[in-house]
Amino acid sequence: MRNGGRKPTGTVQKTCDGRWRGRITLADGSRQWLDPFPPGTSEAMARERTAALTEQAIAMGLKSTGPKPSPAQAKLDCEAWVNLWLDERDRRALSSRVTKEGHWKHHIAPVLSTKHPRHWTRNDFRTLSAALDRKVQAEQISWKTAVDIWGTATKMADDACNSKHNVLRCRDDDSPALRVKGPDRGAAVSKQYLFPSEVGKLLACEVVPEAWERLFAVAIYTYCRASELRALTWDDVDLQHNIIRITKAVVAGSDTVKSTKSKRGRTIPIEPTLRPLLVAMRESCPTGQVLPGMPSPYNLSAGLKRWLKVAKVDRSSLTSKGPSERPIRFHDLRATGITWMAVRGDEAQKIQARAGHSNFSTTQGYIREAEVLREGFGEPFGPLPARLGQKFCLRVLPTNCASSQK
Repeated sequence: MRNGGRKPTGTVQKTCDGRWRGRITLADGSRQWLDPFPPGTSEAMARERTAALTEQAIAMGLKSTGPKPSPAQAKLDCEAWVNLWLDERDRRALSSRVTKEGHWKHHIAPVLSTKHPRHWTRNDFRTLSAALDRKVQAEQISWKTAVDIWGTATKMADDACNSKHNVLRCRDDDSPALRVKGPDRGAAVSKQYLFPSEVGKLLACEVVPEAWERLFAVAIYTYCRASELRALTWDDVDLQHNIIRITKAVVAGSDTVKSTKSKRGRTIPIEPTLRPLLVAMRESCPTGQVLPGMPSPYNLSAGLKRWLKVAKVDRSSLTSKGPSERPIRFHDLRATGITWMAVRGDEAQKIQARAGHSNFSTTQGYIREAEVLREGFGEPFGPLPARLGQKFCLRVLPTNCASSQK
């Protein structure tokens, strides 16, 4: 806030080449013009960003340094572009803002410093790649996370050169990430899944809250991604014809609805053993989301680990961590359902279609695993505990995984 509690509105001016530039107020009351925003930035967006940058400048205690921008002011210019980039991805529902913002704040920005994307160089990206390798070697992040961060950085660089939106395009040359080798990849991580006997043990444990049990059952028996479960409504569930339409997903950390990961919808059959549970859930809550109030992705995985431990599902490989193994996550409930289909002997093309795999090679991985496991594996998609089919309105899932309230 500015003096007197009045919120800055953002002073902007149009330059001779038609771009908007903003004037921010610094902590000492002086004012300074920023570099013009990228071509295509609207007046409203320029005002919004200028107002936000004024608040940041005051909070950082910036003072006038003369005609040359200080490093802190240069940082503001860079952050303005990054915020516009995040806004655009939000608008198009391309990815989780929380994830990309975390990549930038904790891993990319400390290396690229205060440089605006128009000034990024190949040496900057070589330095970033080496920094990510060091973090992997120090076991601060996994190699897969390093690859994801690198993907965010290279996408930023590419958009700075080639975005079809003038608001982001600020370079006339090639991407500075071109011909720069990214972080090293490590060993492939083995698949995690639960055996039918382990799922039966988890769902039969009376200490596990029913809300979590129903979530686990639906996740396994529909083999949907968590983002797809968040978006699933009763309009998508056709109990008359025993099918579920998976056509949308929710961006993690927001309420934004986007397309599925494969960019196309799919239809899955309702397993006969799941149907009684869905009927009971619909009778209790006939409209809206099938699973309202799902916790964050982090709480989902923590909740699964917590309740597996409580239910004494203690197979050591579920918690092991090493070069080619990792502890089980909530996403592995989807892998569990797909593995069960393969063990049951479902046709490969049906598994691919139901799981929504873009590449058949992904499906083949589950089939190869099933060929090893089939003997003595147990009955996939067995009957669910009868008490889960009792009428119960699943309004909100407990976000505290330590809670044991039914």
